[in-house]
Amino acid sequence: MKRLRLAVLATLASVSAPLLAQVGAAHLELFASDDADDTSVTKAGLTLDYRFEDIERYRGIKLEQVRIRPLGQPAWQDQRIYYRFADRTDHWAWNAQIGTDGDTVLGSASLVRDVARR
Repeated sequence: MKRLRLAVLATLASVSAPLLAQVGAAHLELFASDDADDTSVTKAGLTLDYRFEDIERYRGIKLEQVRIRPLGQPAWQDQRIYYRFADRTDHWAWNAQIGTDGDTVLGSASLVRDVARR
């Protein structure tokens, strides 16, 4: 299963590259956290947006490598892929990323009404 995921990631990256040169965007994300409970998390991600108008309107994929060591226990690693998107209208804004590690569906979503309230 891991080899299949790596093949899919490589294919998506190679297909996305020509499109990025025309209308897309790419960025690298690094994250590290360590807390008093002896839990540590490190993430490295590469985002390839095939459509990028601005930070509120985009479509793309995110490839992520994660290392987690919970409560001082042995660490484990994971590779993930996400489809990510965002858009807005006059009064609403939304974004989401939906993905998998090959075994579990992962993701997050946000919907916000962007209107002043009295």
